[in-house]
Amino acid sequence: MDDALREVFELGQTELDAAMTIKGNMPNALFGRFLRVIDSSGALERLDEWRTADAAGSAGRKAQLSYRTVLMAFLLNSYWGLGYSYQELARTITHRLSAEQAERLGFDRSQGDVDDWYHRAWRTMQRVLGHIDPWHQTGHLGTRLTGAENEKARNKYDLDREHRAHELSALLVRASVEMLPKKYLSEYRGDVALDSTFMRVLGFNNPNDYSKKALKERAHLPKRDMLNGDYQCGWYTRKGDHDGSENVSKSIPGYEADTTVLIDTKDGAFAFPLITGLSFHRPGEIKNGPRGTIEQHAAFTDKRGLVVVDRAFNGLRPHQFQETVRHHRFETVYDYKSNELGNQGSVPGKPIIIVDGVPYVNRMPENYIMISRWHAQGKENPATGVPFTEAERDAIHEARAPYRLKAKGRIGADGYQRFDYPNPRSYFAFDPVTGRATQDNPTGSVTIGLDEQVIKQLQKYPWKSKEWRARYGQRNQVEMSNRLLKDHRTENLGDPKARTGRGFAYNYLAAIMATVSSNIRRIIVGITKLHTTDANGEPKKRARKRRDSTGQRLTHAATPTSTNEAVMPPDDTGE
Repeated sequence: MDDALREVFELGQTELDAAMTIKGNMPNALFGRFLRVIDSSGALERLDEWRTADAAGSAGRKAQLSYRTVLMAFLLNSYWGLGYSYQELARTITHRLSAEQAERLGFDRSQGDVDDWYHRAWRTMQRVLGHIDPWHQTGHLGTRLTGAENEKARNKYDLDREHRAHELSALLVRASVEMLPKKYLSEYRGDVALDSTFMRVLGFNNPNDYSKKALKERAHLPKRDMLNGDYQCGWYTRKGDHDGSENVSKSIPGYEADTTVLIDTKDGAFAFPLITGLSFHRPGEIKNGPRGTIEQHAAFTDKRGLVVVDRAFNGLRPHQFQETVRHHRFETVYDYKSNELGNQGSVPGKPIIIVDGVPYVNRMPENYIMISRWHAQGKENPATGVPFTEAERDAIHEARAPYRLKAKGRIGADGYQRFDYPNPRSYFAFDPVTGRATQDNPTGSVTIGLDEQVIKQLQKYPWKSKEWRARYGQRNQVEMSNRLLKDHRTENLGDPKARTGRGFAYNYLAAIMATVSSNIRRIIVGITKLHTTDANGEPKKRARKRRDSTGQRLTHAATPTSTNEAVMPPDDTGE
């Protein structure tokens, strides 16, 4: 195990544990590995380019700390769980770095005390944030804007600076993922889970001026004053798409981060659940972020498996998400609202309908098509006089399987996919118009393209099938990943008191550094787990959850030691 860790970090387990526990005095080898992530990312070069593009002239105080220094200190504070405040940033620069490490970063610690370095770090960080701040033309963070000021701020929003923020995120996150040696990705199948996680900010909720109801009722009235010093944040609720602007009194101020995480939907958790994509936005405003995270993930690996998401994402318009997913040749695993079940659309010009996420030949009786919606909405079964049961629904799901089209190969680079029609002899066909028996049944193969009503809900497995349940259940891995990212024992991104700055750019940068730090931590944990052995030198295995009739945990099946032993049963004849 120590050899495997030293291959990546130049330190063994004991040294890495000490470096994680002690908030400072990081070994130079590990310090250099962290610094290499920043140096190799391309982020520093882009920041320099943006500085040149944004410069109004040569006036202004010369920076005494480099971008490289403040990013590195921010990253170390995240790894040590010290939060993202400017006070802790200054303390790390002043006290937690060695003289040699300070020299590597290009500054002399003796040239000032912690207060001096606080102001220097603050000024440099403001320059960094300014390059990626879409609200830079307004400023005024920490001041409650009047309604008129807030309206002007929204009109001055700089979309180019937002794109810069997403680019900076992609560069740094990609560099952290590439720290993992490629040999550890040999077992990765290409599956990825995507989810959003909320980051609360301190302060009051802002007025509900931007809900659909408020925009209509107050169109002729001035905007109300903002109540939160961070006027750039939004309103969060757990319900629906998480947009709390319709009921601000029961919502929470903050932002949302979208993350994509490496998972394994077949055998359970992947040893390295790294975050490969990150985006940032107001709660509920997920029009572009998910597409960006999928593109970041696709740029990292050429392996194509399943994209597993909750209902918020397949509820997007196809050009915002589904088209990108299919162009990158991923298949999907979706969940649906009750009113989205049943007939979800048809393939133009073809006798094909999408039912519960997959294509069927349009020759099924109505109850085969609508059973999932009827069950979800509690519709009464005419045969029994009571609502359809789950067992009745599942029986009909099984009975309609012969009508299902079968995928023929993988999705193409254009997002199109070939399917074979089912054998007409395997099902009893009904005319979709008259409901009567018919012999007019299609055969051969067909291509399904990117028609919006088709790909919006199209997925690999039928909803609630055995295969679907097994894959969709693995979505909890991205939820666990987000909880780990926000845990106070690790990067502590979830504590608003640990993020004392304000605004989109500051909170986004905190999320970026937390993600980079968490990926480094996950690589260490993954390598450690893979190379941890028991007293007999065998890899340690987690205890099984299933128990026998006496309540004892079942043991793992023995691993065959040879091919013959794996194929042939033991010879109990004594010969």
